[in-house]
Amino acid sequence: MAKRRTQTSQSRRILFAVGLTLLVGTSSALVWFFAFGADPSSQAINRDGLVRVPRTLRPLKALEKIQQEDLIDPRLGEDTWFWIPQEFVDQNPQWITDKDQIIGRVLRSDKLKDRQFEEDDFLPEGSSTGIAGGIPDGKQGFFLRSEKIPGLRFLQKGDRFDLLATVETEPDTLTNEYGALMGGIKVLAGKPIPLNGVRILVQDAEIIALTNNSSMTTQGGLDLAQDTRSRLDTTSERVAIAIDPEEAIPLTQALGNDLEIHMVTRSGQKAKSDDQLATTENLIGVASNSITLKPYTAIRASDLTDTESGQLRQYFFQPETLKPEWIQDPKLLIGRVVNREIEPGYLFTEKDFLPAGSLTKPVQAFESIPAESLVGSITSPWLGRVAARDMDAGDTISETDLLPPGTEPGIAAAIPNNRVSMTLETKQIRGADELARGDQFDLLSTSRTSIDQALTGIQISPALLSTLESTLVNKVIAERVIVLVKEDNQLTIALKPSEITEVTKSLASEQEVFCITRSAIDRTNESDSPLAPKEAAKLESEPSPLQGITISETIIGGNRILRAYGDSK
Repeated sequence: MAKRRTQTSQSRRILFAVGLTLLVGTSSALVWFFAFGADPSSQAINRDGLVRVPRTLRPLKALEKIQQEDLIDPRLGEDTWFWIPQEFVDQNPQWITDKDQIIGRVLRSDKLKDRQFEEDDFLPEGSSTGIAGGIPDGKQGFFLRSEKIPGLRFLQKGDRFDLLATVETEPDTLTNEYGALMGGIKVLAGKPIPLNGVRILVQDAEIIALTNNSSMTTQGGLDLAQDTRSRLDTTSERVAIAIDPEEAIPLTQALGNDLEIHMVTRSGQKAKSDDQLATTENLIGVASNSITLKPYTAIRASDLTDTESGQLRQYFFQPETLKPEWIQDPKLLIGRVVNREIEPGYLFTEKDFLPAGSLTKPVQAFESIPAESLVGSITSPWLGRVAARDMDAGDTISETDLLPPGTEPGIAAAIPNNRVSMTLETKQIRGADELARGDQFDLLSTSRTSIDQALTGIQISPALLSTLESTLVNKVIAERVIVLVKEDNQLTIALKPSEITEVTKSLASEQEVFCITRSAIDRTNESDSPLAPKEAAKLESEPSPLQGITISETIIGGNRILRAYGDSK
């Protein structure tokens, strides 16, 4: 009887293995056959020539990490594994035989009990668990109500599809990019985005999971229905899909406007090429930027390339709508320096670029102009010249902005041969706070002359005293002064040696001293310079109020009397 029971048990296992063959196919059937060949009730099983292959001990859910207890059961011992002949394992190199390469990895899709593992079963190493971990790199997750798009709930994880919306009239522009606002058709991966009567909302999207209030599956709505004990309620279902970041806004807009959205499922078979939903035949492409361009930066080839598709960013126009000033050829854009910040999707004209001889970076006074700061540096005559003043990015250089040719960089070289430098406190000179390195200015002092003090001991006629009781006098004490350094509330200037005495006297006597800044076209060191304007601005000192006063001397009875009279003119 025992022998008969053994034969009956073996027969049942064979029949069960055959049934599994019909259910899961030849490959899986062989795995199951070898698994059941490892009967826990058998004794002294000979496993010579067999390879231990990890298997699932229970059904496993997608987007969760494999735990050790999912693979190892101490109660089963060696029967925890599949034991498969070496030659059969060699024929299936995709199988993972090392459990350490499985534990801790995140499953890509749901997996049934008693299944071996392959690398394609897992998300890339380092992926997080949950729906976020299932979103491919470069994509964003988006949740949809499954009832909004017919058929979407029946797709499984990894299935790819497009979403299209029908519109009653000509579609609005999908983005606020300049090229689209001008009527251009934006192309992504060779497919125009806006089409007459149809909006391509999403391209090459991917199913991540289907969820309701209590369950989640990657196997589609039919699998979720089997897990739900109560009557199926699709209104609570949400489909998580992976889309390109730029597609989230138009898809949200379409859903909010209750547009009719259709799903176009892509083939699960490997295709030679994707069919285009529309073509750009007979349209003219205009190159555009795919990223925001910062002011005073040169356009690179990558700036004109879509990061996702790797293709040239373009807008396509009907020939009759194309504006002649738009630069179509990307080769005419690469290397050009933009004169302001430009948002993605712009159509360029010559007015958008800095002219040759402009600066792309600030240059401080008395420093030489480097090639990397200069537009058209190879042919520019300003390359290596020394700046006479601080200049900002975007400034266009002229000869008046530079020191004479051959001048070496540095503060000392900026001091002309007939000048010396001195340092002052900016608070001593009115207007000095507004000066910058390289600026040129004149110094004007204002003093108050008191007739009583100037004519002490001298009798002043009443007429003269009434007109010249107290007088303010302006005096030019320095001309064409050059700002060498300005920092920490101090001003280092270059001026003529003969002017130092007047400047120091004015400051020491606490006179009011003003700086009179010269214009850019008047910034020359010498009045006889060939660069000096023909009618350069020149300040003149006011005459002293003591001029025109006549002093008479009278001696009466040995007394000496001095009297002051005003000029009769």
